[in-house]
Amino acid sequence: MTDADYQFVLLGQAEPFEPYLSGEVRKNGSLLLISEQDIPRSDSSLLAAFLTVRKPSVVFFAPETKRAEVKYTTSVYEAISHALQDTDSLLVSWHDTKTPFPLNENCHCLTFELPQLLISPDNRNFVTDWIEIFLNRKRVVVKEDDYVDLIDSRLLSLMSIKAALKALSNPALCGSCRISANGTPLRSEVIEYIRALLSKILPDRPLAKVQYQQLQTSHPAEEAGNLAFQETFEVILPKWHSCVEETTAAYLAHHKLI
Repeated sequence: MTDADYQFVLLGQAEPFEPYLSGEVRKNGSLLLISEQDIPRSDSSLLAAFLTVRKPSVVFFAPETKRAEVKYTTSVYEAISHALQDTDSLLVSWHDTKTPFPLNENCHCLTFELPQLLISPDNRNFVTDWIEIFLNRKRVVVKEDDYVDLIDSRLLSLMSIKAALKALSNPALCGSCRISANGTPLRSEVIEYIRALLSKILPDRPLAKVQYQQLQTSHPAEEAGNLAFQETFEVILPKWHSCVEETTAAYLAHHKLI
């Protein structure tokens, strides 16, 4: 099977992966988006029947990560993995640190543990919130700080596709992995970097001043999982700065501020 023959299906929460995931998929095959209106997530039997008939190369499952949804999305994941077991299909999913999915030994599964911050210019997140704060307030006080890891939706989609294609040709690569941009900055570092970017892009725009009060910091997170991902799939992830830069520029452009 050539890359052009691959059939990809995206189930669950399309945001924040779209339009980035479909853009990358078009380079390697076709992508079918299945919405809640097409197949309700509560109807796991219909979902399983669809996958059994369709026989996609890769199924991307992007669930909600709210705690109230954990049990619900886990049952959907189990239905999907059961429908794909003993087939050549690959199940790719993302989850936060609090909602890991049980791996099905009879299904080719590749799961990504997301970092603390998933950023995108298309929805509210840490970076877009701080852009709004800098542009619309005069002063803000920050009382807490900690080390974080992050990734933007475009980079996450790109790396997910790269990993999925490698796992399709080599099922031994299946399993769980952690993914984020390189580097583990303090939140205050990210905030100051956003301010520096805005000062450069919008030199005549007054920006809010930030006051930091008695910040207590945690120990930086270990990057062992991130390094393992790069070694396993033979990729090099960029520094976190590039994710913040792209999100900031795209957000400003979308809101016609540049």
